[in-house]
Amino acid sequence: MTDPQPELGTITIDLGTTSIPMAYRVNTKDRYTIEENWSKHPYRLNKFGEVARREFIDQEYARICAAGETPLIIDAGANIGASALFFSWRYPAARIVGVEPDLENFRILRRNVADRPNISVTRAAVASVDGEARLYDPGRSTDAYRTTMGTAVAQGADLGSVPALSIPTLVRIAGGGATPFLVKIDIEGAEAELFSQGVDWVDDFPAIAIELNDWMLPGAASSASFLRCVSERGRDFINPAATDIVFSLKNPSGKLATGAERAAGAIYRA
Repeated sequence: MTDPQPELGTITIDLGTTSIPMAYRVNTKDRYTIEENWSKHPYRLNKFGEVARREFIDQEYARICAAGETPLIIDAGANIGASALFFSWRYPAARIVGVEPDLENFRILRRNVADRPNISVTRAAVASVDGEARLYDPGRSTDAYRTTMGTAVAQGADLGSVPALSIPTLVRIAGGGATPFLVKIDIEGAEAELFSQGVDWVDDFPAIAIELNDWMLPGAASSASFLRCVSERGRDFINPAATDIVFSLKNPSGKLATGAERAAGAIYRA
């Protein structure tokens, strides 16, 4: 006996010169997730007028394209595709790899991006190393599934195992000719494990957009490994007030100046 199929609705995002239809599950958080993504534009840094480096992400996209290369976007925690479709609209020359561990989310994701040749999707968790993750449903909403690695467990119903893929593996999956540009991370606390080891890939990506989850997981210090990783690399940390998403932007050398160099007025190493 197969599980009953969810009731689906469709919402169309009107972008003036184009429109994007998206399927969603009725009586779930799906529609809210879509509307929040397209009304707040949480991944569009240049909408935050108070941010001095607000044009950086768009400038990096233009720089990569001008060099004849294809910008690569990794969408970790792609849910049903709202962010992937936003990136496809905003950065049409980019190659986008969407990753989502939950099967039902993945089915809607695959449906929503089916006509976008620059988006590929895979059902998996994102982790610091390739392997196997456990998937949990805390019972909060369709955008709150959690994954763990090794012996770690999470609250909620255990939905079984899913493949776990590292960012370097996802870059390889994207194929040749793609230049790291942006990683979007919304993985409900699994960022603690993702940034715990094997983080050299961070140096390759000019921008990271991430939701941190200390608000949801008190006492777990789930953002500590991310903050340690980016601070050691001398990246800018930007937290616009109007969104849950924070940004990590690469700086010229990516290396903080030594004490003597700072005393001489330098912030970053040459």
